[in-house]
Amino acid sequence: MRLARVALAAAVVAVTWAADLAYACPSCASPLEENRQAFVDTTVFLTIVPLMMIGGFIWWLRRKIREMDGAPEIHP
Repeated sequence: MRLARVALAAAVVAVTWAADLAYACPSCASPLEENRQAFVDTTVFLTIVPLMMIGGFIWWLRRKIREMDGAPEIHP
């Protein structure tokens, strides 16, 4: 039990010290307008694409359900 506490404390200290090393990437903190715009464009792209994928899946699922509802029933 004591070893687990020591390991946990060491992990917390390591993560805390590592936070000082985690600076923003050069694109995020760059004063150049091109880099800033590329960062904004990438952020917008990575926000919209997953939402469109989820929306497309829901649209496809609704279409399949509607097709199944309209399909004739098969009786043995």
